[in-house]
Amino acid sequence: MKMIYRTSLATLLLIVGFVNCGWAEQPTRLPINDAELNKLLETEYYGVYMQGKKVGWVRDETSLSGGADPTYVFKSELTMRILIAGAAMERRCYSVVEFDGKSPYAFRGGINRMADGKIESEIVVHRVPQGFEAVVSNDGKKFRKAFAAPNYTLADRVATVTWLRQGAKPGESIVTRGFNFDDLRVELTRNRLTDQKDTLVRGQKVPCQAVETCKVDDKFPGLECYDPRNQKTLLAILPGLMEIRAEDEKVATIIESGPDLFVNTKIKTDRTLGESTSIAGLEIETVGAHDLLLVDQPGQEVARTPVGEYILKLGRLGPASIKAEPRDIAEALKETTSCPLSDPKIRELARQAVGNAKMPKEKVERLVHFVARYINYDISANPMTVEQLIATRKGKCGDFAGLFALLARSEGIPTRVVSGFYYLGDRERAFAGHAWNDVDLDGRWIAVDPTLDEVELDGAHIHLEESPFAASSHGLAKLKVRKIEYAKQQYLSKQGTFALQVPQGTWRKTTQPLNPVAEVAYAHKSGDAFAMIIAEQHYVPLFHTPQNLKLSDLRKAFLDNIRSFDPKAKIIREESKKIQGQDALTIVLEVETQGQSLTYEVLLYSANATSIQIFTWTTRPRYAELQPDLEAFLSALEILKGTKKE
Repeated sequence: MKMIYRTSLATLLLIVGFVNCGWAEQPTRLPINDAELNKLLETEYYGVYMQGKKVGWVRDETSLSGGADPTYVFKSELTMRILIAGAAMERRCYSVVEFDGKSPYAFRGGINRMADGKIESEIVVHRVPQGFEAVVSNDGKKFRKAFAAPNYTLADRVATVTWLRQGAKPGESIVTRGFNFDDLRVELTRNRLTDQKDTLVRGQKVPCQAVETCKVDDKFPGLECYDPRNQKTLLAILPGLMEIRAEDEKVATIIESGPDLFVNTKIKTDRTLGESTSIAGLEIETVGAHDLLLVDQPGQEVARTPVGEYILKLGRLGPASIKAEPRDIAEALKETTSCPLSDPKIRELARQAVGNAKMPKEKVERLVHFVARYINYDISANPMTVEQLIATRKGKCGDFAGLFALLARSEGIPTRVVSGFYYLGDRERAFAGHAWNDVDLDGRWIAVDPTLDEVELDGAHIHLEESPFAASSHGLAKLKVRKIEYAKQQYLSKQGTFALQVPQGTWRKTTQPLNPVAEVAYAHKSGDAFAMIIAEQHYVPLFHTPQNLKLSDLRKAFLDNIRSFDPKAKIIREESKKIQGQDALTIVLEVETQGQSLTYEVLLYSANATSIQIFTWTTRPRYAELQPDLEAFLSALEILKGTKKE
């Protein structure tokens, strides 16, 4: 059962790349006998739950075929129905693992099959004279792969149960072997008996032996609970993701309406951030993330607060790259049955993408742009195989990242798929689940996002060490914004006296200024805020020599102009500041004009015979929400000449 539910979940949720649980013990193979094995010959049913909702069921059957060539057969069937962004998705997974019915109970082979009602993917493993062969079928197409006989027997399959029956004590552990059908290799799991506790089974509390399980390639341990009387599995937990509970057949096979995995990963922010791709750097603090594991990654620097929360510096505020360890590099070049690097179609597609590029960095850039154009984003698309993805050219972020990884690896570039959160924009004001890639260049991991066509990651990505669904289940409730840095779009004044480094994506230049004396005007992305700049040079009449205008005189002229159309205009705040060593003034005031209640936030600057007035305004009800963007616009001013820069 363990193999089928873990593999199925990873496929469904695109959880890729968990690494190193932090142990290095050697596996143990305990002796077994037919009498003990006969106790396993039965059929059990389990309900599958996500966030307390029944979303599927599992049927486990262990049998022994008779005859001259007896075989122990372990069958698992999983059915799951879930929602992703409102789109219903059903997965049926079927697994068979077979062993010789006589000592030494050698591994014979098996089947791992997944289907969604339209497409079927299957891996069949069987013994051949030279070792083993896998026949991989994807969407009607087959390929074969030979591999050496794995060091795996029936004793490994039942090792945890055997260990418990032999009297394992709390605190003790055992490392066991399992066979991974995707990688076609043996993988190790560390099992540690924690304690005996009560769990709810079929509506009643029963005692169970709690075993913490952690694969060598997992970051977070799972939990399996066994009946201390017969070591039957009562409960299995993937932290924050799902629970599998022992149930009667009639109860297990009733499926409820499950949670929406996209909606349930959304984490709100305490304020709007602007256009996601315009965020160059972001500093945020988590609320309710005590149980999460967040670590430094490309574009992400992590620190813990005294109360156990995290402060994250993202994008340009974080490290541009991190060191790539040799083991991770090797893993990021690996070919698997679901990552067929040697497939001629994949190699040809990769060659088409990179063209005549020779250097890895240039290949990565071309691959990012190629995948961004090749796949059409469709949140309802659900390709099961890479063949189906290439045929339909429709997919979600995980499909973009998966295809990029496949093409990059086929070009010899170590690549991994990573997952986390991405800012959805101000309408949602939330982060939600997303997937992108890390690539190794010169021994350093850097991040790219083929979904967004980004060869340099923006500051709206949060890398998680577990799935976004697990993160929200762990209690991550909110993100508090501490600092934002925006990418800039530059405007140079007509007279060359100043420049504006305007936050990209938040403001757009308008084709027609809102005031005939304004040099340039901008509109906020919301459509509810505006900005304009009036710049003038001052001269002594007749002699045309530069003449300074006092800041106090500029203030008086500005207020006289405002009060010419609203005598009751009210100053809310006035604050002196410095711009490159010169005095400037910020004024916030409320104005009534043409039946509208507006709030203006204005910057006044006067030095070296040049005066600059930057006006920003919005409706009074929206001012509190949009004030950070108005302030960011006022901070965009840069004096180019006539004054000494600091």
